[in-house]
Amino acid sequence: MQLFSRPEPLPDPLPAVQEKARLNCLDRLDIIGAPDDPAIENLVECVARFFRVPMVMVSMVDQDKQWIKARFGLDTTETDRSDSICQYTIARSGLFVVRDTHEHAEFRSCPMVAGYPFVRFYAGSPVIVQGQHAVGALCILDRKPHAVGEKELRWLRHFSSILSQMIEINYLVNEDRLIQRYAPQRRSFGCRVS
Repeated sequence: MQLFSRPEPLPDPLPAVQEKARLNCLDRLDIIGAPDDPAIENLVECVARFFRVPMVMVSMVDQDKQWIKARFGLDTTETDRSDSICQYTIARSGLFVVRDTHEHAEFRSCPMVAGYPFVRFYAGSPVIVQGQHAVGALCILDRKPHAVGEKELRWLRHFSSILSQMIEINYLVNEDRLIQRYAPQRRSFGCRVS
């Protein structure tokens, strides 16, 4: 996790091989063109209420765009990837937190910071699919800067993990790997897997 209290270097982009695998995984999900998912929308609202923040979003980051697949407190549906803060979240293995977007030159000019919805605080946790591909981010946002504690960040990771499982179950149902991944868990509960 990185907390920005003063401007610091941003994470490097993923190496080309990892980025290609991540984009292939995102493409297989076929989530970008899918209709809004009410279960994910409900989770997003729960996250907003839990953290008492005015905005929450789930973004999927492809090669050129950030697609906002679920949202609370904002109506933006997409941005250019180059204008997104989430592009830095997917480049990390953990949380990415920016206490005040105005303290970082790279973020001051982002459309969602300089204009509606006027984001000043950002905390994002990668949405990791198949245990390795950060296809997007679950983000809590505010119009004012603030810090967030370790306990709250731990909860953001938990919510992101739940979201990752929901996406795998809803969008990879026909994938053999998903069946194999959850089969050992079923056996541990005494269920037979054929």
